[in-house]
Order: sequence, then C-alpha cells, then structure tokens
Amino acid sequence: MPGIEVRSGDIQLNMTDVVNTPRYRAVGNNLILLPKTPSNPHCDRVLDRIDAARLERPPTPEELDQFGTLIQVAPNQPTPASPDEDLRVQSIYTGSGCGLVGLGTLFPELQAGLNHFQTLTGLLFPSQVAWNHGLVAEVNQANMLPEGNQDLIEAWLGAIEPKRVWSLTHLLSPRKQAKSLEALISPESRTHRLGIIGLGDIGTFVASMIRRADRKDTHINDIFIGGSRNSEKVNAQLLELQHINIEGVQQPNIHAVMPGEEDTFFRECDIILILIASEIPAPGSSQNIDVRSVQYARNLEIICEILSKAKKHEYDGQILMGSDPVEQLTMAMYLNMKRNGWDINTHQFAGFGGMINRSRAKAVADEMGLNSFQRTGRTYGPHGKMALAFPTHNPEEYNQRVAELLSLRTALGNYRIREQGEKPYIGPSVLISEGLTNMLHGGLNLRPSSRRGTIYASPFLPGDDSDELGAFFGARVQYIPAPGVWTPRVDQPYLEQVMAVLRRAHQWTSITSHHPDALKHDPFTDGQNSHPAFHPFMMEEWMKLVMQKTE
Repeated sequence: MPGIEVRSGDIQLNMTDVVNTPRYRAVGNNLILLPKTPSNPHCDRVLDRIDAARLERPPTPEELDQFGTLIQVAPNQPTPASPDEDLRVQSIYTGSGCGLVGLGTLFPELQAGLNHFQTLTGLLFPSQVAWNHGLVAEVNQANMLPEGNQDLIEAWLGAIEPKRVWSLTHLLSPRKQAKSLEALISPESRTHRLGIIGLGDIGTFVASMIRRADRKDTHINDIFIGGSRNSEKVNAQLLELQHINIEGVQQPNIHAVMPGEEDTFFRECDIILILIASEIPAPGSSQNIDVRSVQYARNLEIICEILSKAKKHEYDGQILMGSDPVEQLTMAMYLNMKRNGWDINTHQFAGFGGMINRSRAKAVADEMGLNSFQRTGRTYGPHGKMALAFPTHNPEEYNQRVAELLSLRTALGNYRIREQGEKPYIGPSVLISEGLTNMLHGGLNLRPSSRRGTIYASPFLPGDDSDELGAFFGARVQYIPAPGVWTPRVDQPYLEQVMAVLRRAHQWTSITSHHPDALKHDPFTDGQNSHPAFHPFMMEEWMKLVMQKTE
C-alpha cells in the first residue's frame, strides 16, 4: 500500500505506518483489530478458543469485501480528562453506513473521537451527532490531502461504508471487552444469568414469569433469587419456583441466594434486577405525598449494603433498578459505586420503570379515544408523577391540551389504583418481565426500523450544560445485549414546544436525582389539575422551592 499522508494541524500520519500498527484476526465474516501490544489477554484467549486466524497484514480495500463486521478492541488504558468523563463517553460505539466511523475504527490512529448523545437534543436528534473537529473529520476534505491520494482514501471509505462497525473502547473493563467480543462474533450463543434482588410481590411475580418462559425466548439460562433477611422465605420461594414446570418448555434453572451470601449475585450473574420494596405506605395513608419519596432512604440503604460486595468480584454486568423512586435510586447507586472507586460506567445502569409509564399511557389513551397512540404515541421522563405522554409525534396532529391531559392521567395512574385500597404490583411485574425479555432480544444487525430490543427505560442522559451531571431519564431506547449499551430510538421531527417540555422534565429528574428530598415537595400544587411540566412559570417557581429546601 502506498504511503498516504493525512494532515490535521501539526499532526502528520503516514498511512503505511497506520495500517501496520494493529494486529488483525479473522473469524467467519468478522475482522478483529487488536492493539499492537497486547493489553487485554482476555480477548486473545477468546480469539484463540474460537480459532480466529491471524492475518500477516491488514486487508486491502478490495479484500475487505469478505468481511461484514469490523470489531476494534481499544487499549484498556483509561485516561479521563476529568473524573466524570465516563459519564459523557459511551463505552462502545457502533456505526453503519458511515465511512468516517469505519475508517477511524479500522485505523485507530485516525480516530478523532465521537460525541455520542451528549445532550437531550442529541438524544432526540441523533442525526445531529457528529465527529469532533479533528483528523478523521478532515480526511474527506480534498485540500487536506496530498495531491494524488484522494482516490485511495475514497476507495477505503467506499469499502468500509456498508460494513457494521463496532469499537470496544477503554471504558469497558478487560473482562467485559472479552465477553462483548465473543458475543459480537457468536451472538447465537449468548445466554444470561439473571439475579433478582427482592422477594416482595413484584420480585416474586417477575421470577415466576421468567421461570415459566423458554430459554430460547428469554436468553436466560439461570435465575438467582434473594435479597431477603429471612432464610425461610428464600427457601419457600425456591421451592415454589422449582414447582413451576411447563411441559415442552426448556426452563431456566433456579438458585437461591441466602442471607449473607449476596456475593453470589456478583460472582455468578451478568444481569441484576433490583426490586427491593421497603416501607411502602399503606393504600389510603399517603394523602398529598409522593409514595416513592418515602421509600428512598431505606431502599438505598439496603441496596448499597448488597452492592458493597460487587467490587470484590469486579462486577461489570448490567444493573437494572426497578425499586422506587426508580431514576433517583439509579443515580444514587451509580454515584455510590463511583465514590467507592469501582471501575464502572453509566451503560451498566438503567432505571426500569418506563414500560409501566408506556402501558398506563396506552390505557389512558384508550379511555380518551386516542386510537392512534399505539402506533404514534410516545412517553418520556421519570417513572411517577413527572411522566410525560404525547399522543403523537406528528406535528400536524399534535394538540397541546390533549397532551397535557394524557400526561397528567398517566402520571397519576399509580394513585388511581391506591385509591381503591390496593397497591399496584401485577401490571409492573408483567411489564418488567416483558421489558426484560424484549431488552435481551436486541440483535446485532438490526434494520433501523426493527423493534426487537426496543423498550421504554431510563439510561443515563447527560445534561445540556457540560457542568451538569445529567440524570437517568426515560425514553424509547434499544438495548444491544452483546456490548451491553443503550441507544435512543426517537422519532423526528419534534415540535419546539415538545422539546421545551422534555428539557424541563429532564431538569426536574436531574434535580431530584441529586436532591431526593425534593420528591417530598409535590409538584401538583397549583390546584388547577394541570401538569406542571407544561407550565414554565409554575415549573420555575417549584424548582426554586426545591433548591431552597435542598441546598
């Protein structure tokens, strides 16, 4: 290959040196790029076990035709510019149909870095996400290339553009890099071991639904149950679940995690679902109070006690929060783990209450005669009183007043059940189980229109201001199981007024994530039966009150 000089400011690279830097391995239609110096022996062991061929040289643009997927394993050398940089950088990125992404992955020295969904605007408008101004972004500019080399660069871009490109960056732990690499190469072989912490009504119901399902549908081979201080209760639940046997179904195995043995969750599981439920006010006893705020302190105490064992086992799996208040506990759990020096990133966490918001909005929409909601309706925001529901994402059909009423009734769905003297658990249990199954159905080569793996959940979303930490925020997202990342799936176009609503909801979620006491101040206080997220003045006044109480 002739030498190609690519210039960016004072940077000069020779293409011959660039392509000789990584180590190349091939298996099936996958081309794997490893650092020249082995920095992750776990990945080398995976590739040796599956008999990946060693290439003596990188492929030419013409030879790249035999590969459908490119996978780059970045050196595991975290060098964050700030302690919270990993909050704003995805642990893995994927691209297709973008030659610049592929070129930067195939030749890491050309990789300028990617801004992935840095703000709420980025979440809602992924097309606005672009490469940072740097070397790769400038490769396509003819005036930046020595004369006569444009054709070769274009040949590389043309060869790479149709490929599926994955980059496993340094933010993944070495073990997770290796597991992700194997799952990307052999997605059909991926299975999961699920830990359910919490054996109340919802935890028991979820465990039973996953137990009765076929492994091939859930991709869950084993279920570990525990989180109770009562060993008799754990044993009773184990027997109950073992007695669920469905003819002709290959069911997951059931294991009990006894009190004091919670290490098992972090030693054996790659997905942990937290369903702790403590100090729930009885129906009828919680006038003018957010039930979820009452549970915060005690739930967090129990959760942190259990998670204190994770560091010992270098746990790098997924943690899903289903306990209330969902988003606020997810943030508190994440920050607690970071303060204790655990090597984690935000992609390992997600709030898991969005499916019930969506389902309640559908029920309310049916009552209101909004027959198109199933097809065009969307929900956003946190689980609970600030849930937002839009009957349509079509600007021509959007009605502000209808959206207000739909959001308000959706947000208060929990209280409609409690007014009948009962606490809701059947709906949340079914929808958490359904969400978990759909989440694990996410594939690796999905069409953009595919709904497999798409659910409503609350992954981390940075704030508009780079100085703000952000929040775990509900949206329509897709989970890709192999690398374990969340990707927004949001429709366009969006009205400016809708964006304003979403920004205020995100701000509220961010504040309450950092100041959970703010949940005690009920935003439904204007006496007009109005949803505060739609009223800027009211929202501003309420937030002033919150900040005064929590500073």
